[in-house]
Amino acid sequence: VGSEMCIRDSCCAIAGVYVIVSVCQIYIKMNTGEDGITKSIMTLVGACLFLIGAFYVFPVFFGYRI
Repeated sequence: VGSEMCIRDSCCAIAGVYVIVSVCQIYIKMNTGEDGITKSIMTLVGACLFLIGAFYVFPVFFGYRI
């Protein structure tokens, strides 16, 4: 159980870094007027929803305890 929590926490930390980098990229795209802002935002939102589902909703739904 301890190693699973460590893996889960490290995945959450990596996801946090990804979110910060993605937000900075979206901010730069908005300021420079580049195309693809909507795609970047949708990718970021989709990744966040997947992580919420993978770490919190799916284990509860399938009866798996960490």
